[in-house]
Amino acid sequence: PVFVFDEQVLGKEGPIAAAHIYFAVKDLRENLQSLNSNLVVRFGSSKEHVPKLVSHFGKCELIYCKSSLSSLIVEEASVIENLQRCTKISDWSDEIFEKNSENEKVWNYSNYAKNNRKLIDQKNLDLPKKLGAFPRDCDPGNFPSLEEVLERNFSEKETSDDFLIFGTKTNLESGFNENKFLELLEKYFTKGEKLFGDEYFRNEKRKNFKLNQKVLFENGLETASMERIFSEKGSTGMAQGEVFGRTFGMAVSLGLISKKRLINNQSNVVQWPLNSYWAESVAKTFDWHEKLAENDLKLSEHKERSFEVKYWRWNGWLIRYAEREPGPGDLDFPPLLMVHGFGGSLDQWAGCFSNLSEKFHLFAVDMIGFGHSAKPPLSYSQHLWSQQLCDFGRRVIKRPFFIAGNSIGGYMSMSAAALLGKNWCKGLVLLNSAGRLLTNQEYNEERIKFKGLSVQKATLKGQLPPYSAPPNFLLNALSAIIFFGLQSQITKICRNLYPVRPDLVENGLSRNILRDSEDPGALGIFASGAKLPFSSSANELLEHFGGPVLVAQGILDPLN
Repeated sequence: PVFVFDEQVLGKEGPIAAAHIYFAVKDLRENLQSLNSNLVVRFGSSKEHVPKLVSHFGKCELIYCKSSLSSLIVEEASVIENLQRCTKISDWSDEIFEKNSENEKVWNYSNYAKNNRKLIDQKNLDLPKKLGAFPRDCDPGNFPSLEEVLERNFSEKETSDDFLIFGTKTNLESGFNENKFLELLEKYFTKGEKLFGDEYFRNEKRKNFKLNQKVLFENGLETASMERIFSEKGSTGMAQGEVFGRTFGMAVSLGLISKKRLINNQSNVVQWPLNSYWAESVAKTFDWHEKLAENDLKLSEHKERSFEVKYWRWNGWLIRYAEREPGPGDLDFPPLLMVHGFGGSLDQWAGCFSNLSEKFHLFAVDMIGFGHSAKPPLSYSQHLWSQQLCDFGRRVIKRPFFIAGNSIGGYMSMSAAALLGKNWCKGLVLLNSAGRLLTNQEYNEERIKFKGLSVQKATLKGQLPPYSAPPNFLLNALSAIIFFGLQSQITKICRNLYPVRPDLVENGLSRNILRDSEDPGALGIFASGAKLPFSSSANELLEHFGGPVLVAQGILDPLN
């Protein structure tokens, strides 16, 4: 068994996910050692280390874990040449449904659900008492400390800039490995969502994550806004299924908990059947987005587009993004990140990829809950989205960049620029942007209201007015009425929003929005609308940013 702490992969995952991976791999090695075996651990590039191990052992079979997140090392021509001594190369993935060729043609969830009704029959396997002896001539490598893993894969600046998403700190402090997550899963099924959530998230409050007395990850605006909800309502203030999603989402994504186990769990869930539903729902949603990502990547290989589709994992959830790299001689082109509006996706920037490619290294991203990105059960907020954009810049783009946003994407771009500052964000472009714009008098009055603090600082210090949104069942009912009413009117609404260019609506815009709205979890965006924390004004965000800003406003824009 081999695990490579691959810098290219871990660099995109981010330090928080890397810490989860570290604890899991450490636990795996200890388990294997207890069975008279071991785990080979290497640092650096999988493309370099795997062929070396194959060459060392001679004829052997290679099994690799299949992923939609990056190009597979054994599928690259340069690597295949070095694996010729393998008698067999095969892949493994955590499938929950029997294979169906129709899945390669599926682009919406309703058809996926029709094609995948037959679950793979699961049988619990007994753990072996002993494994074959580990080869004496193979160096398993020294196992590092968590500090070493973070230092080798991230700069000190990267870890200090990383903010915790509400729910991840408890996992890190407990050093969660697979067995601990399984124990936690049993508690969730036994206690129920409310009792479990009240107990589990109670430990999230007002503490940063420290390692040897050094703060690595800080509580940011997203955590502060969730603390506001939790302090007033407990876990009942969170979205339905959010307790499960925040606790176990990253564990399921990284493979610490199998999707099969969630669907075929043997726990006593008679008392709390809804908990079993959320566990199964998350497993199927993960499976759906993995299939959608695979289809996206295959289409990107064979269809001529103005950009290349890629995927990135953020806090356990799959995020789609697009990239158009400059030519070999144009590596100094500045990066530009484009952020879509409400209900939109990166597809709305297709024309810009063609028109701007001669001057920029272009990126566009589907914000979580939109487009082809995952739509987990979360309390969505401006802080969640802006943190996603900050992390995308640091983890994927990895150098200072310009950011441009349309509508709500403009507001999120402003928020991200304010958090990143001028060292990371080179400039901001607002295109028919959302956001409160105050007069000087209104801006000063708002500061007085929060005792001289900005809205961001008041949020971090817990000095916003108490959380007072309606209960979840009412939010969900009202949101469903609005959601399904709008869903049937998407084309008409889009024509009203694009009076000058109605051809954009007919050429895929409304079709893409309709497809995205049918994904499981899409309704959660609307339900979160009434829970949004008080927002910073454009005045405050631009003042915090302090860099160059270009504002483009359409005269006929009906929303702004």
